[in-house]
Amino acid sequence: MRLSNKDRSAVLVTIFVLVIVLTSRPAAATPSVHARAAILMDAKTGMILYQENAYARLPPASTTKIMTALIALETGDLNATVTVSRRAATTEGSSIWLREGEKLTLAEMLYGVLLKSGNDASVAVAEHIAGQESDFVRRMNRRAREMGAFNTNFVNCSGLPAPNHYSTAYDLAVITRYALRDSNFAAIVRTKEARISWSGQTWDRTLRTTNKLLTLFSGADGVKTGTTSEAGQCLVASATRGNQQLIAVLLHSSNRWRDAVSLLEYGFTHYCLVGGDEKGDLIGRVPVEGGNLPEIRLFAAGSLHAVVPLEDKDKIRRVAEIESDIKAPIRAGQPLGSLKLVKGEEIVAETKLVAGDAVGKKPLFRWFIETFF
Repeated sequence: MRLSNKDRSAVLVTIFVLVIVLTSRPAAATPSVHARAAILMDAKTGMILYQENAYARLPPASTTKIMTALIALETGDLNATVTVSRRAATTEGSSIWLREGEKLTLAEMLYGVLLKSGNDASVAVAEHIAGQESDFVRRMNRRAREMGAFNTNFVNCSGLPAPNHYSTAYDLAVITRYALRDSNFAAIVRTKEARISWSGQTWDRTLRTTNKLLTLFSGADGVKTGTTSEAGQCLVASATRGNQQLIAVLLHSSNRWRDAVSLLEYGFTHYCLVGGDEKGDLIGRVPVEGGNLPEIRLFAAGSLHAVVPLEDKDKIRRVAEIESDIKAPIRAGQPLGSLKLVKGEEIVAETKLVAGDAVGKKPLFRWFIETFF
């Protein structure tokens, strides 16, 4: 069938309009990242907002020290005295200029590990905690597996190049997510400059962070750089805006600062954290039938948070569903309903509501009195 000139013109106009509409729509925004592996994770929920080769095993360089510091914080005393061994003092690479026999507190050492990325401080910490570095490294690997970082294997505590020393962008994000829950760790990695003692000198050591992102990006609050010829430029970064904290990991980047800004800005621009109930929060009270208490408290069994696209923020509803006709006896911790974040018919997050009290049956004499008198 041949089209008339009028019909042909109408078709051409339709095609032209479709082209204009389709080309004028903004493309789905994605961050510009030039790293061999990258990931962007929400710190509260663990939700992945962006990834590229996130599970590839790569050398992590000094981002290794995140786990070194975490093990020390979990098992050590920050006020304890750390004595520097000859082996620690002569460790190659980045240094805070420790000397054999020098004594610093564990807290001071950790500033040296995380701000200045001192390999000498890392070994001193490992030996202080576990006696020798190899035993400390076994703890690092065991803790990584406990966290779910199954594609990580540490050979040393500093991140110096070594065969079979590897991690992934995903695993480093998981490890960092745990580490940031430690208030001491979080305080250290957001510090730009610190002074620690320097035995034998008339002045203190001044340690300035290697993490330039702390001054480059609004809200940046961590975490750790890493650089070797094998690993390239590496960075584990964190930033907080409002109620949301994001973690970005770059491995073997051509420009880690640009990549980190691109990832973090993308996350804050396109996603938001909704919810707010935490594990153990009192949600409400409900009546109990036949109990020695007239009502029972309901608590959130877990936290209730979700990360959603920014345009969906106002579409999220918080819904509590509670069992009807709650009857005694009830044990403390017994599930009695659920708390949900809902978008339309979709459940985006959910936790149980549990009894905060044990409620026994009402004594028979009380039931008798209340019934007949």
